[in-house]
Amino acid sequence: MQIKRNILLGLTALMVQLSPVFAAENLGTECDNPKTQSMMDECAAIDYNNQETQLRLLSEQIVKRLTDHPERQANFKQAQRGWQTYKNYECKLASPSDATIASTLQTHCQIKLIQQRIKTLQSYLKCPEGETACVIPR
Repeated sequence: MQIKRNILLGLTALMVQLSPVFAAENLGTECDNPKTQSMMDECAAIDYNNQETQLRLLSEQIVKRLTDHPERQANFKQAQRGWQTYKNYECKLASPSDATIASTLQTHCQIKLIQQRIKTLQSYLKCPEGETACVIPR
């Protein structure tokens, strides 16, 4: 019974991770030149979900690498929570609420900040062994 449950949970997690990929494929080239506001919103949401998935996977790698460093692991998790809060408020500020495309502007702002955070986390993981300034040890 436990094995079936674990398999079901694993398959569900895989489907959730792959759903943005399938959605993007179904839209095809429509996202290259969206013609309506709803299409812009849909394409932005797909891009956002893809970026969030990549960020989450990098975060999980870092947390795993910090298993032997519980204080640094806690600090990283707190930094991620703080960064998420910053991202949300920064993009609310940058997106006028009275604009008809406010949600699209906010999503694009978040995508830009997520991409920057992805680059930062990737640099943490690529730090050369023995480098004393590494945030994340090898």
